[in-house]
Amino acid sequence: MSSGKNLSPQQKIILQHLANGRTIKEVSAEIGIAIATVRKHINKAKAKMGGLTHDHTIALVIARGEVVVHLDCEGETDS
Repeated sequence: MSSGKNLSPQQKIILQHLANGRTIKEVSAEIGIAIATVRKHINKAKAKMGGLTHDHTIALVIARGEVVVHLDCEGETDS
């Protein structure tokens, strides 16, 4: 499944944002690095995790517990 290599802190941050629905462009702007650099971090994480695609890599890091998905429940009320 995975190569057993640990993700870097930057890779975890980027994948955390993506897991929570942010786009690569939004991640780039939020953490202040170029879009190409974001993609480079994703590709390195993909290689470490054995992911087939970016989305597959995100699923793998969620399953492994490297990142946690935060569901947005805005607009819902406790009735």
